[in-house]
Amino acid sequence: MTELLKQRRGVSLIEALFVLGIMAVLLGMVMVLYSENTISIQANALEEELNSIVNIGHQLNQSKSGYDGLTSTAIAESGLLASKYIKNQSGIVSPFGTTINYYGYPEAIVLTVDGVPKAICEKIVSSNLGAIQSLSVGGVLDGNVDDITTSDLKTELNMCGDNVLMSFEYR
Repeated sequence: MTELLKQRRGVSLIEALFVLGIMAVLLGMVMVLYSENTISIQANALEEELNSIVNIGHQLNQSKSGYDGLTSTAIAESGLLASKYIKNQSGIVSPFGTTINYYGYPEAIVLTVDGVPKAICEKIVSSNLGAIQSLSVGGVLDGNVDDITTSDLKTELNMCGDNVLMSFEYR
């Protein structure tokens, strides 16, 4: 028996495969958590940017009764928006590189975001909407402020797809 133990100096193939299997499972779990975290970070960045744009709209229209006439170009050229969100000095870009359009209406601000990935769309629709009064997936809101309901959210969640247009309405 002692001679057999003296001859054996490494790990067996089964032991090596067992360790590799455990490492593969752990790596898979890390990749899933990383992917979910990346989606949350991008969704939060988009929400922060939209809130920043709305606040700039409020600042630029303090002396007026509505938001008529204010555009994406005016927001971009105001100097109030961080340069990382400005594209070609006249457009606003989202955290994932697509266009954000700003529309001012008498009673509301409507922001549209082109090319929103499905996972981010789902995350935004299912999260706490905060200051957002209304939300549309796949269409543009018209500035007539309608508060969003839970049934509306379920409908909008079903509309989320790859590279979808999302509209957000603020008062």
